[in-house]
Amino acid sequence: MIKKTTILFALVMVAMMSMQACKSDKKQTTSEDSTAVNKSLTDTSALAIDKFETTEGFNQPVRYDLAAKCMQDYIDCDPSKLPRTNGVKFEKVKLLKWLNKLDDIANVDSIAFSLGKYDKPTLDVYANRDYKKLNRITIFICPYFKGGPAYLKPTDLIKTDSVKVDPYNLGEIYP
Repeated sequence: MIKKTTILFALVMVAMMSMQACKSDKKQTTSEDSTAVNKSLTDTSALAIDKFETTEGFNQPVRYDLAAKCMQDYIDCDPSKLPRTNGVKFEKVKLLKWLNKLDDIANVDSIAFSLGKYDKPTLDVYANRDYKKLNRITIFICPYFKGGPAYLKPTDLIKTDSVKVDPYNLGEIYP
């Protein structure tokens, strides 16, 4: 059986290679592509009830609506004009705790590593207004199910499966 840390390492490496390829790929997306991605990122976006211990600062889930906006901002921008990001580091224990709890709260069959660009609203909520991170490229770790964002399982507080699972983010950006 493959260890979760081995899988996590492989996923992070794929995300980093994707980030590098994205910087060198000058292909423009069509407005149709952009509209389809935007619709998939923002339709029925809602605040997920946070089932995880959150702390001020870093390495935690972020609200889906804020993450979706950061990811769409990255899609719509020219990454060559953004401050350079060589990598994003996440704390192993916190990330594994989040990954392990996913099965309890949602149906998840895959994880997507999506690039995003930090914006002011996200930094206001999560990064103690650390505006040095404004417009920096980051990675959102997004739970997926059947090809789309994963939804929280119905509970006493959530009567339907209409609330998307908050992605994991706020790793340490390098440089």
